[in-house]
Amino acid sequence: MSRKHLLLLFWLVGILFPMALFTRYSATYNRWFQTVFTPEWTHVVMHAFLYAVLAVLLARTLPPRFCHPFWLLTLVLLVACLQEGVQLIYTASLPGRDELFDIGVDLIGGSVGVLLAQKRLPLLE
Repeated sequence: MSRKHLLLLFWLVGILFPMALFTRYSATYNRWFQTVFTPEWTHVVMHAFLYAVLAVLLARTLPPRFCHPFWLLTLVLLVACLQEGVQLIYTASLPGRDELFDIGVDLIGGSVGVLLAQKRLPLLE
């Protein structure tokens, strides 16, 4: 498995694994987590960033036939829905407006990542 495949796998696990899980086991981590992620703007920026990088990694890792923006954004949407599903299972709650908002932000971040990947910026190589 190449480095770029491992990086993509690591990124996917980081997105899908609920980091809030650790708040149950450490009061210090819980305080840090709440301080960083409670403000709405940090939550939005983090989602957009995670999915922009995901789109770039997908574009750099997948075979060229899957690197059309439609397929990249479809994969981003799939991961976003899976992540929200895992989060709903973890919190034992039902889907609502917050999850739809997060998926929308994820798609915007993914779109930025697709645009960056298509520009072939040396920084992203």
